[in-house]
Amino acid sequence: MVHVYYTNLADFISEENLVKLTCFPKEFGVKWSGISSHKQRVQSQLSKILLVDAFKALGLSLEELMSYQVSEMGKPDIDSDNYFSISHSDDVVVVAVSESPIGVDVQSRVTKSDNVLGRVCSLVELEFFSSKEKLWTRKEAVVKLFGDSIMNGKKYDVSQDDNTAYQISSFELENEMSCSIALEKDKVIGNVNVNFIQY
Repeated sequence: MVHVYYTNLADFISEENLVKLTCFPKEFGVKWSGISSHKQRVQSQLSKILLVDAFKALGLSLEELMSYQVSEMGKPDIDSDNYFSISHSDDVVVVAVSESPIGVDVQSRVTKSDNVLGRVCSLVELEFFSSKEKLWTRKEAVVKLFGDSIMNGKKYDVSQDDNTAYQISSFELENEMSCSIALEKDKVIGNVNVNFIQY
């Protein structure tokens, strides 16, 4: 089963919640202090707070988060049999947790130019989807699943829910936010348990 947790960035991050960031390697403190944009810093911190709460809700060990690392392509990972993916758009932060590798993406609106979309998406995909948001979240979810660059997006066909290498599930969160998750083909998506956490 896939568990999706999301929250609103506009919610206040209390000192109590900031303490949860101690579950991550100390290097993150340096990383956060180096982010000049307040909104980006809060998005990054809130995604980690949400991940802690997701692990708590699922009864998973918080000690696993101390092995949190990011690949060259930006894919976060921990030394565990548990997998997660993180996304944020505007004021919404999303964390998806699964027992198998997973990718998640959320978008309120896609402002990418047709030129950028054409470099990342196939003509079939561009003609198939009437919603740029649904197309982009599906593309990003699959790219995140494999830890690849979005610029290699054309090699992943997202026009079908069920592909030879992966499965995609798309749905809407509150305020018509488009969200997609992707799992490897041999891993069953099953039910997607979606939970809102308010801080």
